[in-house]
Amino acid sequence: MSYQQTNQSTGRYCKPIPNSNIDEDVDDTSVFGPTPRGQPPYDLSVVDVDMCVSTNKPNHLTSSYYTDLLVVRRGQQWVMRVTFSRPLNRDDNIQVEFLIGRDPSASKGSMVTVTFSYNDKWFGEILEQHDTVVTLGITPSADAIVGKYRTYVKVVSGHSTVRSEKNPSTDLYLLFNAWCPGAHRPLLEELPPLPGKFPHSHVCLYADDVVFLPNDAERGEYVLNDNGVIYMGAADNVSQRAWMYGQFEQGILDACIYIMDSAKMPIWDRNKVLKVIRVGSAMVNAQDDNGVLVGNWSDDYSMGTAPMAWTGSVKILLQYFSTGVPVCFAQCWVFAGVFNTFLRCLGIPARVITNFNSAHDNTGNLKTDLIFKPDGTPDRAETRDSIWNYHCWNEVFMKRTDLGQGFEGWQVVDSTPQETSDGYFRCGPASIAAIKSGSVSHPFDTGFVFAEVNSDLVYHKKDKYGNLTPYSVDTTHIGKCIYTKSVGGTQPVDITLNYKNPEGSPEDMRAMERAESYGIQRDHSDLSEQPVNVVIHSNEVYLGYNIELDIEFHNPGGLEKMVNALLSGSVVYYTGVISNDLKEIKFTATVAGNSMEHVRLTVKADDYMPFLGSQLSLRFILSIESEDQSVSTMKVVNLKTKDLSLRLSGDAVIHRDMFVTLSFTNPYPFALHNIFLFMEGSGVIDIKSSFYRYAASTPPPLHPFTTPSPFTPSPSTHPHPSPPPPAPHSPLQTLPNPSHPSNPSPPFNPHIPSPHPFIPSPLHPSPFTPSPFLHPSPFTHTHPSPLSTPHPPPLHPSPFTPHPFTLTSTLTPPSPFTPSPFTPSPLHPSRTPSPLPFTPSPLHPPLHPSSINVGATVSWKEHFQPRLAGLRGIVAVMHSSNLYMHGYVILNIKD
Repeated sequence: MSYQQTNQSTGRYCKPIPNSNIDEDVDDTSVFGPTPRGQPPYDLSVVDVDMCVSTNKPNHLTSSYYTDLLVVRRGQQWVMRVTFSRPLNRDDNIQVEFLIGRDPSASKGSMVTVTFSYNDKWFGEILEQHDTVVTLGITPSADAIVGKYRTYVKVVSGHSTVRSEKNPSTDLYLLFNAWCPGAHRPLLEELPPLPGKFPHSHVCLYADDVVFLPNDAERGEYVLNDNGVIYMGAADNVSQRAWMYGQFEQGILDACIYIMDSAKMPIWDRNKVLKVIRVGSAMVNAQDDNGVLVGNWSDDYSMGTAPMAWTGSVKILLQYFSTGVPVCFAQCWVFAGVFNTFLRCLGIPARVITNFNSAHDNTGNLKTDLIFKPDGTPDRAETRDSIWNYHCWNEVFMKRTDLGQGFEGWQVVDSTPQETSDGYFRCGPASIAAIKSGSVSHPFDTGFVFAEVNSDLVYHKKDKYGNLTPYSVDTTHIGKCIYTKSVGGTQPVDITLNYKNPEGSPEDMRAMERAESYGIQRDHSDLSEQPVNVVIHSNEVYLGYNIELDIEFHNPGGLEKMVNALLSGSVVYYTGVISNDLKEIKFTATVAGNSMEHVRLTVKADDYMPFLGSQLSLRFILSIESEDQSVSTMKVVNLKTKDLSLRLSGDAVIHRDMFVTLSFTNPYPFALHNIFLFMEGSGVIDIKSSFYRYAASTPPPLHPFTTPSPFTPSPSTHPHPSPPPPAPHSPLQTLPNPSHPSNPSPPFNPHIPSPHPFIPSPLHPSPFTPSPFLHPSPFTHTHPSPLSTPHPPPLHPSPFTPHPFTLTSTLTPPSPFTPSPFTPSPLHPSRTPSPLPFTPSPLHPPLHPSSINVGATVSWKEHFQPRLAGLRGIVAVMHSSNLYMHGYVILNIKD
């Protein structure tokens, strides 16, 4: 310390705030002070301390944590055995000390002394004594500091004090306890019987932990389950991907404590779950505090790993823990998945939520404003608000002692950096009860989350003078549906009604009025009734195939209406931000009075494939003009990808090796190059990777795509009806394979790619670049390019009759399509294929150059313990260029 620092601190306490818990080199000598010299030796000393790990972990449901140290939950008793140099007598004074962090303080709760009296905050009792071995019961307080403690046993005699030596094996981790209060299991029944009894008291009052969750099945899901499912896509076309939380894996508990250390969070604040959640919400993103993950919503992931390539949280957290450097890259579901791991690892009940059509309201006025130019096209420069196709956040279960009764339960927390809260990019916890009732003044960030699920979508038209006039309001588009994973299963549960009341109900109106009373302003423009309503429907579309749009006009009036329509298409990020514009189509339609009219439009794959990048969402906005009205509507189409198929050989029996096989056949009308494959299974298989140079495109399948069953969430009173099931697909004619020697020189069929060592594709074009106007090249008749080749029929032909007249459109010449270059990353170090860690499956040998079949042995990890649900999962991600595919298999574990 410099002279200036010393001089400035004179006359006041100037000690650094302890904020590190994971250090291994803490010297406690200064805490205990010097031992008096010249005191007569005391005949009682500590010989050994046994933390009874094998007994305590099962009782605290912490056996799955991959550590040799004791892991217990606060508010619940655990036992330890101490061996002394001689048997205890009534005059002996023994104490147990627990220290956490540097410079521990009894007044701050970071130094706890258990004296086995009724006044201790941590309750201790002597349970049994057998000769020199004493069994102690320790019950930490339900509001104790969470983290890693050091343990000492102290013998006090007069002015003399003897302590056990520092021993890292006696350290323990203390977690939040969702089971407190609960039925505490008797601990001594599993201990060897000790004949001697020492006088002690059985009286112990267990206080509530603020994260207590009453339902046992929910505790098993939201604290103990280290597998999950995250929902994505669009409101009427929901997809899902598995995520390995891995909160029990080796090093993850230390990594979560390190996150709090990196935030410089004071040790004595770590007993407050609200502060732990706020710090975690800020630290999972690296926007302003050197946190865990760097967000990236572009298509350039050259300096890291693409968000779509992650399979779970383990690799991310371990990389951050080992380097202290933010990990690249993440988007909302990655932030939510990693934050969920952090919360569950510390014992906080947590789950991942997906809100479809999620508003990002920059102005806080409960309006999401879309602005259109006088010609009806979107004004991208003026539009500031955005509508995310979906947005993932987390919920935690806790009491809100700062808000009073009625606001406990599930709380929204969000680590995706959107807006600042108290100076940091974070959000929550915001009470869901407060959100539903419109009590937006309650902390934290309740008004922001309220707008995410309740905003009105307002369409404005800008005149030639720049004035904005609202002409249409949609009150049902935002927060269309909100999903989370079901307890003990993989099906979604619709929890929309937890967040808001049915649209237009008296309860909904009261909630909106209450929100406005706190200063939130809504749009109350007096809009004329719309004589013509319009809705856009679409088929379920796989990547690389045409999109069928059905535009439904409804004229409830008695007079015939003629409308001029403009359909604008664009490739959008899932955040609603436009990536590339597609073609515009202008047409007119005549709708008779009291009737409906359908116009069917086809968007060819040629029109969108060159512009996709890694985005799989297309947004279509239809603006119509008639003599007395303007109307706009919006439709997001999420392109589906083929799921990976994983199969297990035999039953999933604990500690019996199995074999998992991944099978993939390229279903797309273009080849795949530089294919990376990742597979991991929490508790059963470490992350594995593999590389393949090429998977050929395939001829049209002998059977059409098997269409998944319509996505149906668990039964709910959700007011928004589910979309109708898709129409049954028509059979495709079986076509010969031109590459087979038994089929010499078949007649040209545009649906069959020619045999060729390199098949051009939208992602990997041939050396001859197709004209931006898609004119046939001179090679088309021998080597058709998918960019100019007609595509197979749509998967689900529309049942609607095409419009009777021809529609004309103008295609804006696109810039030449350039595939994304290969970029090394920690997960993809080079183009050079490394030796495959996967064993080729003898059951599934390669059958076709478009097929990939790999396998891996599933060996149970040493620390593995069966979870309550009995389910495990193995997740796989495959990607080629900017195309990502996912798959997972569930293991139903048997004893």
